[in-house]
Amino acid sequence: MKVNDVEYQCWHELRHAFVCIDLGGDVECVEFLEDHNVDQARARCTTNKHIRQLVACGGFAAELVLYRDGYLGYQDGNSMTQTLFRNATIDRAMYHSLDPRAELTEVQDREFMISAYNSAVPIIRRYMNEITIAVAELKNSKIISGERIRQIIAENKKSIKTTPFPMFGL
Repeated sequence: MKVNDVEYQCWHELRHAFVCIDLGGDVECVEFLEDHNVDQARARCTTNKHIRQLVACGGFAAELVLYRDGYLGYQDGNSMTQTLFRNATIDRAMYHSLDPRAELTEVQDREFMISAYNSAVPIIRRYMNEITIAVAELKNSKIISGERIRQIIAENKKSIKTTPFPMFGL
């Protein structure tokens, strides 16, 4: 997968949405914007001051997971970590409630990365199956509602067997 492919955009934006929902926020939708020459997606999340920073970390955390799981490799002559970090510029600024054009300090960047890794990555790992389903739907329809995302989460919870010892069939 290449950075900024349609599938990559789906993973990035849906992970903002899943982090938002998991932390008690609301998602209107994740959609591809019609007014751009390139595919560009946006997650329309309603947050509060308590979860806003972690929701901003969701996209970068998504990229970390994809990279560490081997789905993203060397990109256009740059190391993947440089590409991921540059791609998260807006998210990093939002995390610190700054203008997207602001220059961040090394301390601010480190805080963002640590927060993404410690808080958002575990949420994303927990919903990998659900996000995969949502990615396929978003790629196909170019929009997925927050209600549909919650439905995917609920349906997947129902399909998980809750027997205490599933390997023994008990």
